[in-house]
This record gives sequence, C-alpha cells and structure tokens, in this order.
Amino acid sequence: MNPYSMFFHHVLSNGLEIVTQTLPDVESVAVGFFVRCGSRCENSAISGMSHVLEHMVFKGSRTRTAMEINRAFDARGISFNAVTSEEMTAFHAFLLPEFLEDTVELFADLLRPTFREADFLAEKEVILEEIRMYEDTPPFCQDEKIRQTFFHGHPLGNPVLGSRKSVRSLTIEQMTAYFQQFYTPSNIVLAACGKVDGEKLARLAEKYCGFWEPGKVPMPFSPPWTPMLGEKIVIKHDIPQDYVLQCLRGPSEKEPEKYAARLLASMVGEDFGSRFYWQLVDSGLAEQAILDFTEYSDAGLFQITLISPPEKTSANRKKISQILQRISREGFTEKELQLAKTRLKTELILGGEKPWEHFFPLGCEWLFRRSFFSIRDECEQLRQVTLDEIHQLLQKYPLTQSLTFHITAMPPKGIRLST
Repeated sequence: MNPYSMFFHHVLSNGLEIVTQTLPDVESVAVGFFVRCGSRCENSAISGMSHVLEHMVFKGSRTRTAMEINRAFDARGISFNAVTSEEMTAFHAFLLPEFLEDTVELFADLLRPTFREADFLAEKEVILEEIRMYEDTPPFCQDEKIRQTFFHGHPLGNPVLGSRKSVRSLTIEQMTAYFQQFYTPSNIVLAACGKVDGEKLARLAEKYCGFWEPGKVPMPFSPPWTPMLGEKIVIKHDIPQDYVLQCLRGPSEKEPEKYAARLLASMVGEDFGSRFYWQLVDSGLAEQAILDFTEYSDAGLFQITLISPPEKTSANRKKISQILQRISREGFTEKELQLAKTRLKTELILGGEKPWEHFFPLGCEWLFRRSFFSIRDECEQLRQVTLDEIHQLLQKYPLTQSLTFHITAMPPKGIRLST
C-alpha cells in the first residue's frame, strides 16, 4: 500500500492544520496538538516561560478544574502528557479509537485555559523544585550550560527550564501575553496516527477548535552564529565518576546532509556496535561513550558524552580524540555504513509498529516543514546515503572542532580551571 494514501491534511478557516496518518493494522490512536513555541521564542526576561505555560495548561479551563481534567482522562484509560523543547510544545495522548472525540474535546478545552494567580504561583514552585532536582542529577545541568555556551548568541541556547531567577520573576501578565502571541491556530497542528479517520478528525477539530480566534505569529529570530569552541573544567565535589561533554556543529533539518549525519552518529557513537562502543565501552575503559545527533530547523548539533572513572578519563579522552582524528583522515568502510543503515532501519521499522512512534515525527515534520515523510520514506533516504556523502559531511562539519566541558571532582594537573 502506498503510504501517502494513508495521509490526510486539512486546514480550518482560522488556520489550524490537521494531519493524520492512518495505520490500518493497529487498534489504537495517538493524537495531540503541536505548538510552535519553545525556549528559542523566549528572551532572558521570560526564560522558562514555554515550560511554565505547558504546566499551566493542565491547571484548569473555564469549564474544568485540574482534578476534573485528570479524572476525565483517567476514566477513559487515556495516557496523556506534554513536553516542551527548544522549538515546540506538544500535548499528546494515547487511547482507544472510541475515545477520540472525548480526547479532542478535552485538549481543545485545555488549550484555552484560565490562568489563576494561585495556580500560577503554586506551579512555579513545582518547576523550581524540578530545576533543583535537575541541578542534582548528573551531569548537574552542565549539558544545558554547554549548549548555552556553544550556541552563544543564538536562541537555541536558551534553557528549556529557565533558571531559578527567571522562573521566580515571571508574572501571570507576561504569561497571558505570551500565550496570546504563540497559541494562535495558525501556529498549531493537530496530529493523529493509528486507527483514525482524517475527515472525522477534521470535523471534530471544526466542532471544538473552529471558534478559536486567528492571529499572526512572529517567526523565531535566527541570527547568524559561530559556535564557541574550547574547554572548561567544572569542579563538582563528591562525585565518583567524571563526565565529559563535547558539542560539535552539524547540519540542520533543512539540509540534505542530515541523513548522513544520523548514520555518522550511529557509526561513531551508537550505544552498541559503534567505534566508541567497541574501543571504550566493551573494553571496560568507560561506562558510557556515545555520540548523539540533534537536528533543529536552522542548526544541528553533535554531542559526545563520556562517563568514565577519574583515573581513566585522560586516557579515554585521548582515545576519543584519536578515533575522531582517524575518521577525519580515513573516513569509514562500506561495511560500517551498511551496518549503520541496518541498525537505523531496524529501529525505525520496529518502532513503527506503534502509533506513537509515527505520531511525533508526523506532528513535528508538519509543524516545521509542512511535509509528510513516512517511515518507508525515511528508510529510503537513509538507504541512498553513500560513503562519499559521509566523507563530504566530515569536511563540512569537522569532528575535531568542539567545545568541551569536563565535570570532575579532581581537576587534571596543569589545566587552568574555569568554573
């Protein structure tokens, strides 16, 4: 069956877009609203606002209290949640098809919330505790701080949680204005995957969201930027292991090299079967050594994470440097590339047996690029990547130019500290 025959798209008169992918062989539905609103939309005065707003949406509407919202979902066996990232906020649920209308009505109600001062103050305390917990969890906020440093001057460096100072200073008036600016229909996509009829979902969207007032949303500010490079030693007392983080520039979602970048990350730093795995983890030198790739709408990021016994960290870092330098000189073999393609294809196909694994790519792809890519399309794009394209990627985005944070209880000798 042609995967495009299972795709449906519709736009309401107020600008809200509906996209669905019908999966005829499943008996469940993943559905939710994607809002093009994340930490990159913020400035220092309202840092963390997108995440606070995500929390506040569940605190009640004009017709339901927070308790009534939770009971309504629970009574139908619906698993629901929300997530905020640098570029979007998503409200999602996984359910049986007979509860689709109830779920759309619930979410549509929630996305027109009533902001109450008491709820706002209480939820800020919840988020402040979340920040405190994050600060106590390895690598102790340094993964966020290295991104801020790496993306200096670019809004992708804005922290999703904000800071204690910024969250404390947020006002309900600021949040109301922020909501009115970004939660407008033309900035939202309603997506569903699984046992779903696209035309039926469009009718439900018209019924429950058709009255939402249209509005214009400013595009996120995207200044040109040059990544910050160098090294910083962070002293964290009483930790038994070292954490080494490295950021390197990579292609954005708009660039065709993103598929080569996914394969490169798998060959270098997959948590099994990669060069890092065989030379550092399988050998017992490090607890973890991975290379991740994250693509954004106008930038990309490779990130290396090394977790190592302190006495082995210096040698492990040297080993990583040698691996990357050798890759830069010699590239990869055809066998490595084919193994990476098989790994990623297997992950995509196995994950694709669940509606929610289709759901998030569908919603994000349409929110940012107004395009539909099925899992079959993704597999085909990966299949077409050649060794030459991988090696061209290495020339365009060198793996030897990075920003490094070393979190340790015992600083290496002869290195100037920066805390």
